Amino acid sequence: MICVRCGVEDAPHYKNDKKCKPCRRDLVTSHRNANIERIRAYDRERGNHQSAGYFAKYRRENPEKYKAHTAVNNAVRDGRLTKSEACDNCGDTGRIHGHHDNYDRPLVVDWLCVPCHHERHIVLNKKSREDGHPF
Repeated sequence: MICVRCGVEDAPHYKNDKKCKPCRRDLVTSHRNANIERIRAYDRERGNHQSAGYFAKYRRENPEKYKAHTAVNNAVRDGRLTKSEACDNCGDTGRIHGHHDNYDRPLVVDWLCVPCHHERHIVLNKKSREDGHPF
């Protein structure tokens, strides 16, 4: 694909974008810099959706998940469980999350990068809907 901004052929592109990644990155950066006060105000107003109330509600509504997450965190802290340095699925070394396939076995986790963890949940949610479960 040829970038419509710089004309480079076969440059990496985001899906359905006619501009190459470097050109898109430059446009986003220049837009942010030109509108920084408005963007910062938007960010402040949007706020952190993961407030103490959010976490308290999550713990009440998902006690088995909360218990499993706590067990993993404590086991990693105490050295009984080692957090992988890389994603079990793709090998990426970015942010790594622990994923539970079964909350009844809290210390059995797959260590996944954020994109692979997100994809795993998409697949699981789709399978759950196909099996007749709402989630």
